[in-house]
Amino acid sequence: MFRISIALSLAILAGCEPEAVDSDSDGDGLTDDQEADLGTDPDNLDSDGDTIADGDEVDAGLDPLLVDTDGDSYQDNWEQFEGTDPLDANSVIYQGMWPYNMDKAQYEKRTWDDAGNQEGDPLAYFSWEDHFGDSVNIYDFADQGKPVMVDIAAMWCGPCQGISKWLSGESDPYGWDSVAPHVREAVENGDVYWVTLLGDDLNPNATGDVEPDELNDWTDAFPDEHVAVLGDATGKDGRGDAEFYLLANAWPTTILYDEHLEVMVGPGNPNGMDFYAPITELEEMLANGEL
Repeated sequence: MFRISIALSLAILAGCEPEAVDSDSDGDGLTDDQEADLGTDPDNLDSDGDTIADGDEVDAGLDPLLVDTDGDSYQDNWEQFEGTDPLDANSVIYQGMWPYNMDKAQYEKRTWDDAGNQEGDPLAYFSWEDHFGDSVNIYDFADQGKPVMVDIAAMWCGPCQGISKWLSGESDPYGWDSVAPHVREAVENGDVYWVTLLGDDLNPNATGDVEPDELNDWTDAFPDEHVAVLGDATGKDGRGDAEFYLLANAWPTTILYDEHLEVMVGPGNPNGMDFYAPITELEEMLANGEL
């Protein structure tokens, strides 16, 4: 009788055991079997490295094997952070498809008072509007592994227009193609970022802020998908911040920055500036394979 009771007890206990739970080795919300079906890594909670766990990507309809599900060049985690739709290629951070730097806030303390145009000087942390109406943070161009040419221009300035004509391929009134052919090629190939800052409007006698419709006029005249053109619609004392940054009254001034937006090649001292030295020195670097 005792032996029968033991057998019955064991049978009852066996019948009460819960079903085995599928394992989730990396704790990403997907079972190992599900990960095998998806082709994701059961030992890595973020198979594509976009900082979104595989399970969360599946829940959101994203592809856990792609950092950019909709293929618009902006990573899924960037779009979630900025509030655009990572499932819609028409929903983008910047309509101009400018680069994006998730970690740009580390530079936020750089002000116009800190900025300068001598080697090693930083660029101020600011946002200006482009002709799409997007507020573009200049530090989205930082930490991309590429130098950044900043072209500080006035809309009424002939040489400023000449540079934009040359870059856009419309014409070359100042002969830049014979001076810096590698520069234009590098900008077109995306090896160098070029940002034109319009700090003064169309009227040379009544200087003022650059309004969105004026930005549209400029980009219509010199269309170039490779150049970000930003206008200062919020200048101080009726004049653009860019002019204060120049440390001299001269348009245009070009400044070549490294990937951290610190001056690599500036225009020289305020009393003897070579406003185009950054372009010619960049040409030499490119021609010699230094970049």
